[in-house]
Amino acid sequence: MGKVYRIKKDPAKARKQAEEDAKRVTPSTPLSDAAMERLAQIMNDTPTIVRLQGTEWEIKALKPGAQWMIAEEACKIVKGENLSMGDVIKEFAVNLPSVAKVITLALLNDKGRINSDEYQQVYDQLLWGDYDIKDWATLLVEILNLLDVDFFFASTNVIQTVRNQALARKTQAAELCLQERNMDR
Repeated sequence: MGKVYRIKKDPAKARKQAEEDAKRVTPSTPLSDAAMERLAQIMNDTPTIVRLQGTEWEIKALKPGAQWMIAEEACKIVKGENLSMGDVIKEFAVNLPSVAKVITLALLNDKGRINSDEYQQVYDQLLWGDYDIKDWATLLVEILNLLDVDFFFASTNVIQTVRNQALARKTQAAELCLQERNMDR
C-alpha cells in the first residue's frame, strides 16, 4: 500500500480565509437597524426629500432605466479600469456637467419626464442656476445611496469587458494580417 500525503495548510491563508468568511453576508447574517430602515424605504418606495435652494424634491428608488443612464454617464467620464466607488466620485468631482446630468436623471426618474422639455429645464437650472456646489454634493450623496451599486459596477464591468474583448480581437486581427504578409514574402 502506498503512502498517504497530506497537504499542510498555511496558517496565514487559513486566517485570511476565516476573515473573508466573517465578512460575507449570508441570509442568516443579522441586519443593522439602519439597513432595515433603508430596506423598508426601498420596499415601500418611500421618497427621500431633498432641498435644493428652497425647492423640495422627492427622490424615489431609482428605476432601472435611470440607473442605467447614470451608469452610462459614469462610463463616459471614468476611463480607468478597476476603480473603486471613491475613484468614480473623484472623476465626477471634476466633471460638473456629468454631475448635473446625474442629478437631473435622479430628480426626474421617469422616462416621460426625462424625454421631455423638463429634463433640459432642470439641467439648465442646475448648471446655470444660483446653486452652491455644497448643495450638489449633498444631493449626489443621496442619489448614490439610492443607486444599486451592484448594478452600477456590473454595468461598468460589462462595458470594460466588451472594450477589452474588442481590443483583443483587433490585436489578433492585426497579428494575423502581419503573419500573412510575412508568409507571402
